[in-house]
Amino acid sequence: MPAQVRVDVFRAETRLYTAVFSGAIDIGRVDPGPTVTPPEILGTPLVQPDGTTRFPIAEPGETAISRHQLLIRPLGPGSVEVGNASKEIVVHFRNDRSRLLPGTTVERKLPVQLEITLDRDRLQVNLADANAGTAPPSINDTLVPLAHSTLFVDSAPVSAGKQPLGDVLASMEESSVHQLVEWWKYVIAVLQSASDSDQFFDKAAEAVCSLVQLDVGEVFLYRDGRWVSVAKRAQTGAATHSHSVLESVRVLKQTLRSRPQAEEDMSKSQVRLEAYVASPIVDGHDGNVIGALYGHRSRGFGGSEGRDISPLEALLVETLACGLATGLARVKEKEKAVAERVKFAQFFTPKLAAQLESQPDLLTGRDAAVSVLFCDIVGFSSVAEKVGTAMTMEWISDVLTELSSKVVETEGVLVDYVGDELMAMWGAPTAQEDHAERACRAAKAMLDAQETINERWFGRIHTKTTYSIGVNSGNARVGNTGSTMKFKYGPLGNVVNLASRVRGTTKFFKVDAIITGDTRDRLEEGFLTRRLCSVRVINIDKPVELHELDPGDDPRRRELFERYDEGLAAFESGQFANATRILGQLVNDHPKDGPSLVLLSRSVDAMVNPDKYSAVWDLPSK
Repeated sequence: MPAQVRVDVFRAETRLYTAVFSGAIDIGRVDPGPTVTPPEILGTPLVQPDGTTRFPIAEPGETAISRHQLLIRPLGPGSVEVGNASKEIVVHFRNDRSRLLPGTTVERKLPVQLEITLDRDRLQVNLADANAGTAPPSINDTLVPLAHSTLFVDSAPVSAGKQPLGDVLASMEESSVHQLVEWWKYVIAVLQSASDSDQFFDKAAEAVCSLVQLDVGEVFLYRDGRWVSVAKRAQTGAATHSHSVLESVRVLKQTLRSRPQAEEDMSKSQVRLEAYVASPIVDGHDGNVIGALYGHRSRGFGGSEGRDISPLEALLVETLACGLATGLARVKEKEKAVAERVKFAQFFTPKLAAQLESQPDLLTGRDAAVSVLFCDIVGFSSVAEKVGTAMTMEWISDVLTELSSKVVETEGVLVDYVGDELMAMWGAPTAQEDHAERACRAAKAMLDAQETINERWFGRIHTKTTYSIGVNSGNARVGNTGSTMKFKYGPLGNVVNLASRVRGTTKFFKVDAIITGDTRDRLEEGFLTRRLCSVRVINIDKPVELHELDPGDDPRRRELFERYDEGLAAFESGQFANATRILGQLVNDHPKDGPSLVLLSRSVDAMVNPDKYSAVWDLPSK
C-alpha cells in the first residue's frame, strides 16, 4: 500500500485543509503571477502538472510566508521528507522544538508538527501516518482562540467602527449593567491580591469557578517541561483537567475557549468536559508561557449544560491570567531585590545596600579615589596547629567579625576575606572625601579591640591575638572584581598591591599599623603618626614613604616619635654618628621600640660601609 500522509493545516482558529495524500505537497502563499493556470485561490488545493499538490495558505501580500515555503514528500510507511524552500523564514518543529532553517531538508518520522510564526497568529501544519489511523494533537474545532486577544493585539484607540462603551451600556438593561459592574469589582478585588502570589493563585482559581460557572478552576505553572498545579478549586467528583488544552495554550500563547462537540472529535482528556477555558500566563521578559489559568465544566455538573463559554467570559479569564503574570513578575522582582540585598549586605552597610538597590549603576566599573586596608592575624598558623580546626574556625570567625564591625562602623566596604586576612575599602561605590580618615579610624578601632578579643580568647588558645594593618590611598578601578558566577565588589590597581605590601612591612619595623605617605597627607589633625623612613618594596620600584599609625594619643608616645624624627633626619642627611647617638639613647629609654632598633642598625651599618648607604631601604621580602 503506498505511503499516505494526513495533512492538517491551521491558520489561527481556522482549519484551512484536511486531506490525505500520497504524493508531494507544496505549501506557500498565493502566487498572483500570470503564468498560473488555473489561478491559485486561498483555501483551495491545486494539483500541478508534475503531480505535486499545491496548498495556498496566505494572501500574496503576506510576506511572512514564502510562495514556496514547505515541500513535503512521503518516503515510506511512517516517514516524510520535509524541506524549507524559503530563503529566510525559519520553520519550527513543535515535536522537539528544533528548527528547520531556510534551504534545508530533513527526514522525519511521523507524526510531525510544524509551525511558522506570523505577524499576529501562527500557521500550523500537522503530518500524520494516515495508514496508522491516528492523527497528531492539533488545534481542532473544540478549541477556539479568543478573537483579538489582548496578548497579541497592539494597543490602539477605539476606532470609528467600534461602538463607545457608554452607548453599549445604554442599550443594556439596568440589571445587566449592575451585574457587569459587580463582575468587574470582583475581578479588581482578585487583581489587588497580586502582592501575595499564594493568595492570588487561590483567588484566581476561585474566581474562574464563580464568574464562569465552572466546577473546576485551577492555576498551573509550567516548570521543567511539565505542568504543575499550584491552586485548585473543584467540586467533588468533577473531571480532571485536560492536558491537551494546556499544551495547546502553551504552544499558541492564546486564550482558548470551547465549543461543545461530539465525543469522537475530542481527546481522551476532554471526553468528560462540557466546556472549558484556558489562558496563558506569559513572562513579560521573554514572552514564554510560564503557566496557565484553567477552568472547565464537567458533563452532568451544574445547570449550565450545553452552554458555551462566551468571549466576554474568556476575556475575564484572560484578564485574571494577565494579572497573574503581573503578580508573578512582581514576586520575581521582590525575590531579585532580596537576593541583591543579601549580595550587597556581604560587602556594604545596610544604608549603602539599600542605596545600591535603587542606584545599581553605582556598581559600574569606574575610577575612584579610595583608601585600602589589609589586616592580617599574626601567628595564625601556629595557633591553628595548636588548638585544632574546630576551635580555629570559631576563633577566626569571632576575630574577623570584630574587625569587620569596625569597617562597617566607618561606612567602609568589606571587599574580601582570604584565610586570616581581611581587605576593606573606603571611597567607593559612593564618594567619600574623608576616605583616608575613615580607613585610619577603622584601623585604630581594630587595634583598640585587641583587648576585648583577648579577654574572650586568651584563656582558650593560651596566646594573645594580635594583627598587623596596612593602609594606602590613591586612585583605583572599582567594580565587580569577581565574576558573573560570584560577585565581589572592590578595587584593582597599584594602590591595592601597595597596601598589601605595606601591611607586610609591619614585621620589619615590629609595629602594628603602617600607612603610606599618600594616606598620611590626607589626614587632618587628631591622628598620632611618625614617619618611619622611605622603603622600596618587592616588585614596586618607586620608593614609598611609611608612617606608623598609633592607636592612641599618649604624651610619652609623642615624645618618642619626636626623638625618633630627630634621629631619622640625622640619618637621611648623612650624619651617621649623630644619628647613632640619638637612636642609641632612644633605644636605651625604649628598648622594645622596633623602628628605633631598625634605624639604629642601619645607622651603624652606614658608618661601617658608607659606600653602601642609601636613604631608601630596599626591603628583603614581602
